[in-house]
Amino acid sequence: MSTDYRLNDLRAQARHARQRYALYKARAYGLRPTTDSRMRELQRECEGAEARLRAAEAEEERLVDVASRSDPGRQGSGEKGHSAAESACVTGRSSRP
Repeated sequence: MSTDYRLNDLRAQARHARQRYALYKARAYGLRPTTDSRMRELQRECEGAEARLRAAEAEEERLVDVASRSDPGRQGSGEKGHSAAESACVTGRSSRP
């Protein structure tokens, strides 16, 4: 599987988990019934997806660094990780600008 495809897939999974958690969190403020256990489960899923994405992005950056050392003319893709994503599951905020 290509690295770009894998990163895009992990980004989509993280975004989906963030959205599910945010929607359930919003639901908790309304009149619809919610449970603490479901809230914790969605938060755990969100944090896990974010952790997998951060790990894959760190590995990609490491590989780009190694490749750029062996081929000085090569430069990285310029894409960086989502810095706000780390706190998105805890705060419920989206990491999108």
